[in-house]
Amino acid sequence: TDPQSSKPGTAKPESPEPDSRYLFLDPDQQLQQLHQLPLAALRIDDSTGHTLRRLGLSRIGQLANLPRAGLASRLGQQLLNRWDQACGYSEEAIVSVHQLPEWSVEQELELPTDHIPTIEELVRRAICQLAMRLEKGGKGALRLVCRLDLVQKTPLVFQLGLFRPTCDSQHLTMLMTSQMEHLLPSQMQAPLWRLSLAASLIAPLVWRQSDLFQADQAGNRHEMARLVDTLSARLGRKQVLRAQVHRQSQPELAYTLSPLTGLKPDGQPRDTLRKLSSRQALQAAEPMPEDPLRRPTLLLPNPTPIEVAGRWLSSPTPQSQSLLLTQQPATDSARSTGQAAAPARIKTTNGWHEVMAACGPERLESGWWKAASCRRDYYRIITHLGCWWWIYRDLSTGKWYLHGIFD
Repeated sequence: TDPQSSKPGTAKPESPEPDSRYLFLDPDQQLQQLHQLPLAALRIDDSTGHTLRRLGLSRIGQLANLPRAGLASRLGQQLLNRWDQACGYSEEAIVSVHQLPEWSVEQELELPTDHIPTIEELVRRAICQLAMRLEKGGKGALRLVCRLDLVQKTPLVFQLGLFRPTCDSQHLTMLMTSQMEHLLPSQMQAPLWRLSLAASLIAPLVWRQSDLFQADQAGNRHEMARLVDTLSARLGRKQVLRAQVHRQSQPELAYTLSPLTGLKPDGQPRDTLRKLSSRQALQAAEPMPEDPLRRPTLLLPNPTPIEVAGRWLSSPTPQSQSLLLTQQPATDSARSTGQAAAPARIKTTNGWHEVMAACGPERLESGWWKAASCRRDYYRIITHLGCWWWIYRDLSTGKWYLHGIFD
């Protein structure tokens, strides 16, 4: 090695490139190894590198012997920024580049445009191109993602969920453009320079030959799928839901809502008819033929606390019933002295309501294996205004709640 190579102006014309792109070093050795790398490792432009070579500089370490002000005035701020980023003096944002999905289409525009009809036409062509590829592969899209990259602005992303796999370009175009026509005029803040379209969820297309007497049923399935797709595109995927019943004693946990469009949790596509009219085994919370109004038609997502006063008592004689009213809410000890009964009056955000009729209690308890047990006594009541409500008393706290409404 030339002993004079560390002095400015006397270095070798060019230093060899390292054998590998990656070096694993201890923190105290990073700057020392960095100084030995060629200037090209700083990722500077060709004109700056040519100027530095004319000055006799070939390694990064030689920049440390030169004044920063002189480098900035002669070669620009980019050289110093790259130098500080390499040494760890300043942070650098990394732009990640993802590999395009297999079922995707991308188009860059020579001239950016903000003309909405032109953008919609570009989207239509991209959908047609992607639909042809899906059809050749025997696949159908269950979720479609369209990304519009704007000039120096945040990209716009439109996601489309499908009820069942499809490669119908006209249907997909109608759904995507109907979603865009409401959002593009207000969110188009800059011209479009790149369009990307990808089928992020796909499934095999299953062709079934219908029997002669099942043609109407197959047509109804097809029309129902299109209706669900249209509603999901206009209202949002999370607004078109189906209810699934679970074996839970707590009413608010006895069902879950999931989007109709997309896949099941196990990743398998669901049949149209089963998604719309699946029949579950008899659940504890389902109405019984002899008592169809045992459960409310509207279940509040969160039980509403209410105040109560008095107790609704049945008279020992069948000829009459008596209503015992008190001005103060009944205490737990008062309730425990007699038979369990519904309150005589309840107070909601709309004021006090008199209970004209009551049925109950119906006790619902959670399983012993659950960490937080739940014990409730439910009542069906009719108020003086004719409202049918479903209320309960939490046996652990003694508080009362409104949980459902019989519409």
